[in-house]
Amino acid sequence: MSLNWKKVSSEAKLLLIGVPVLIWTLFPLYHMFLFAISPRDTATSGVLWPEKPTLQNFEIVFKRDHFYLFKTLRLFSSVTTSTLTISGNNLVTPL
Repeated sequence: MSLNWKKVSSEAKLLLIGVPVLIWTLFPLYHMFLFAISPRDTATSGVLWPEKPTLQNFEIVFKRDHFYLFKTLRLFSSVTTSTLTISGNNLVTPL
């Protein structure tokens, strides 16, 4: 069985592009997951995996126990509402 070098080189080029794109895509997801399961004091310690993973951060979010979380959600909803109102008004009103 003979090797088709053109096919092999095109597959190698795709791998050279695909592997960095895969890493580029998965690295932020890994960081988000790492911050989610890390205790508050050790989130930015630089370790690859926390010694004591915790789900306390999820508890804070779902119970809405954090002061800034409420302010952030309120700001997000007001910005979203005003943006949708302005863009909806621009779609309805002819120039």
